[in-house]
Amino acid sequence: MIPPTGGWLTGPRLGRLATALRTVGANAPGIAARSAVDAIWRRGGGGSHEEAGQILQMLIWLNLLQIDNDMVMRTSAGNPIARSLRAGDFAPLGLKLIRAGVFSEQARALIESGKVDVDGKLVCLPRTAEAVAPQLIGLLSRLPEYQSRPRVVIPSALVDELSAVWALGAPEDHEPPRWLSDRQRVGERAEWYSLQHERSGAEDPAAIAWVSRDSDRFGWDIEDRAATPYRRIEVKGSRREDPVFFMSENEWNQARIYGASYEVQYWGNIDLRREKASEYPVLRSAGFPVIISNLFDRIASGEWDATPVQWRISKDAVPEDA
Repeated sequence: MIPPTGGWLTGPRLGRLATALRTVGANAPGIAARSAVDAIWRRGGGGSHEEAGQILQMLIWLNLLQIDNDMVMRTSAGNPIARSLRAGDFAPLGLKLIRAGVFSEQARALIESGKVDVDGKLVCLPRTAEAVAPQLIGLLSRLPEYQSRPRVVIPSALVDELSAVWALGAPEDHEPPRWLSDRQRVGERAEWYSLQHERSGAEDPAAIAWVSRDSDRFGWDIEDRAATPYRRIEVKGSRREDPVFFMSENEWNQARIYGASYEVQYWGNIDLRREKASEYPVLRSAGFPVIISNLFDRIASGEWDATPVQWRISKDAVPEDA
């Protein structure tokens, strides 16, 4: 289930979302799903029964609630956020929504409409901010250090959250299709991390292009178009720590052709159970990505080893007159 866009999360609905998490599924064995929808509707202070069901589904999508045998329970991620809400702290839920990409379009529009000052704060005219990102501004107004008048001022820590690639990307389905293997999901997550790594250090983040999202024919995943020649970045991800990975024939050939302008970035210790926004700094502090530039020279020097492990075997066609 992919949730409604940020435009759906009006101020009252944000309040109902918080109320639902505070009050539903706190104790074992939980509450029946139908009763949970009824409870959200009764305690929400307005809204329709259908909307209550949408709120329940959104909390499940966010991995804050879960359904097991038709019983709704809070998850281990939902419990601390519920406690913060009871203490009057909306920030953990707000960050969860931002990091999930729910407000991606509004975040992009807000960043483009404002100006970042020397302290890293985003400054914008109130009427502009409210026009391009009304629901996001409603959320930000609940968070600490947000200023609304005479200028909208968003603190630098929140600017970093809004600028992260997972906040600017479209929301993902937390229930991936069955055909998408865990190995593929690890690889895609590594690409998210390299994109964030490259854009956060770039003078022009727009010059960092995720080309493999459009086609897998290139032989690399990300381009840095501000460099001359372009930097071509192939990304590898794994659950294991040590950098051991496979390259396709196309990737191998492109690494040979482009030499010093082709690099491999390896992300290890990836855990799909973790949220991208929280796992990324952990992996960065652990020394990832391991960057291998000019791969063929590094292999020739003996620093890295390449072993052919895949062969295509076929039977020649038998001539008809044999």
